[in-house]
Amino acid sequence: MSNIALFDMDGTITPARKKIDKKMIKALEALSDYGDIGIVSGSDFRLISEQIVSQIKSRKLLSRITLFPCNGTQVYDYNYKQREYTKDYSASIFSEIGKDNYFKLYDFLLKQQRVIIEDNPDIIISGNFIEDRGSVINFCIPGRMSADDQRANFEYIDKMRRVREQVFIRLSTFFSMSELNLSASIGGKTSIDIYPTGWSKVYVLRHLPDYETITFVGDSCHAGGNDRDLFLAESVVENFLGIETSSTDETLDIIRCKLIPIFTQLS
Repeated sequence: MSNIALFDMDGTITPARKKIDKKMIKALEALSDYGDIGIVSGSDFRLISEQIVSQIKSRKLLSRITLFPCNGTQVYDYNYKQREYTKDYSASIFSEIGKDNYFKLYDFLLKQQRVIIEDNPDIIISGNFIEDRGSVINFCIPGRMSADDQRANFEYIDKMRRVREQVFIRLSTFFSMSELNLSASIGGKTSIDIYPTGWSKVYVLRHLPDYETITFVGDSCHAGGNDRDLFLAESVVENFLGIETSSTDETLDIIRCKLIPIFTQLS
């Protein structure tokens, strides 16, 4: 029986914007003896490579890991001979919604950023806050280049004032009024991901028709979270199990105490 264990990245197998540690690598190595592994992230390939691929020395393990950046709208497989990941699939938000709608969205986000900063002058901003990842637009209010202390500053403000939650509501209204077939989800600690409707992380299931058992572990499974749609896929997909985690330490326990026993039983 073929199995695959899918994982979110930030907050699930790595701390937010940090590199994977040795304990998690060892746990994934143990899990890879019983099935394949997939990393499904709203982040692009560059960030997944920095945080995960660069830290794994075992070519055997890398060959068992498929990367699904940008909610699974991109696919990268490891080429054992070339010793690198190559892109096998990619979707385009620009092509999907068209130039006019694309720039209409950008204009709205620019206006939102101005309102947010005017209403919250204590938010420290740094660098680009709109990032086109090919199939996902990432709106990062404090900026993609924020240092750890700047991110922590925003996380605290966001927790107290629900800044992203308010933007999420305004985005939903904008999509409806503008008749844009777009959706949004709150991702990580500082961002909102925007993508064509249906291109949430559940998109990854389009690439996995041959697996008999699929599991997914994510930390943002709450309403509006970018793991929620995939987490709930068990209601429509047979032999699927979604598991919520609260930290990388809990993910380690999930791998050892749940996933490996499940896959062992199935193999």
